[in-house]
Amino acid sequence: MKNRLLTAALSFAALTQLYSADYYMTPSGASSQDGSDWANALPKTQLATTLNTTMGPGDTLHLGSGDYGSSSFSLTSNGSAGLPKSIIGVDTGAGLPYFSGDPAWTRTNPNSGKWQIIKVQADYWVVENLELSHARYGIKNDTTDSANYVTFRNINIHNVRHGVYLSNVDNATFENLTVQEYTKQGYRLDRGCDNVTFINCLADMSAGDSSWLGPSKTVSRSEILIILKSGMGMST
Repeated sequence: MKNRLLTAALSFAALTQLYSADYYMTPSGASSQDGSDWANALPKTQLATTLNTTMGPGDTLHLGSGDYGSSSFSLTSNGSAGLPKSIIGVDTGAGLPYFSGDPAWTRTNPNSGKWQIIKVQADYWVVENLELSHARYGIKNDTTDSANYVTFRNINIHNVRHGVYLSNVDNATFENLTVQEYTKQGYRLDRGCDNVTFINCLADMSAGDSSWLGPSKTVSRSEILIILKSGMGMST
């Protein structure tokens, strides 16, 4: 009986993976804009609906090259164990997808402009290969939010107040993230975060431009800044 149940569970998982869907998006979209392939890519205006309504566990949204401007997105729907929902940037000829943010954000007025680009409020997600800039926060959530089993990989964040600022995020992985030209903090786990792993992540406040440091700063170019509140677990 146990063998039959195990076989049925494995068969169900295999079928779910077999029927997982791939969607394709570019800033302007293309042709029928149904997302079935690059030639019929969805436009960026469909980003929120695609991620949290159209996509199910195991599905992947491929984002093509181009400037997504002030677009932002919230992860509010869940994947599942073994079948995360994924957002994967793809260099289709003009570099990785770029969320260039809000021109109202400047380092001399870092509390102005767009609040955040990615908001994390759900479980079982993979986000890869993106560039984010010109916002108060690159990756953020609220203290009342929570997330579990999320992975961020190969993301370049720059010209922000905070790069990554999260609460109540457990079993998370940050791999090959770069945060540069920030005015406050590169990475901050504010409260309630356990089993968080950072792999090959860099915080570089100035990116070689000493004017970012200001007259009172003595931070070196290679500074790594990760702020943890007490009672949290992290590995590197």
